[in-house]
Amino acid sequence: GKDQEERNSFKSTLLPTSRLSLRLNVKSLQQPDIVGAVLSMADTLGFVPSFPNLPFIFTELFANALEHGVLDMSSELKYKSGEGYLEYYEERQQRINGLTDGFIAVEMALDTVEGKQVLRLMLSDSGRGFDVNEPGYAGLADGEMAAGRGLTLVRGMAMHLGYNNQGSEVIALIGCD
Repeated sequence: GKDQEERNSFKSTLLPTSRLSLRLNVKSLQQPDIVGAVLSMADTLGFVPSFPNLPFIFTELFANALEHGVLDMSSELKYKSGEGYLEYYEERQQRINGLTDGFIAVEMALDTVEGKQVLRLMLSDSGRGFDVNEPGYAGLADGEMAAGRGLTLVRGMAMHLGYNNQGSEVIALIGCD
């Protein structure tokens, strides 16, 4: 209908140079709805209407960068008991409140892969990263691990998901569907 036509015409007005680039410092990371604020900007730029999987993928990758990168938390606590989940999020909030340094850099940019328009989403963080070759790290290689559930879903939604060698930067290519 009319909505779909508007969406399609909106898509074609996006310039190949459309890009959102942010470096979120401690103050920004301490904002309770920083994910919503970034997605709101992405929505305004047309990235969310054009790439409907972006909100889920961004939310998951941002949580990983914050929790495992900047805050240096392990997922083990989250799944060790019924209360583990609650403990994990209490600990997470305490670490966020006590944060004195650290950042997450976010970049969203239009790109073309095999003639198709895609969104390149990059997140890098100030954490020490992880060994990308270590099997099963945080469930990256093993979809059966509880800790890897979100990333398994992201892998299914993104055209490509990869990390730099230090494990402190992730790149996802997101298609229009």
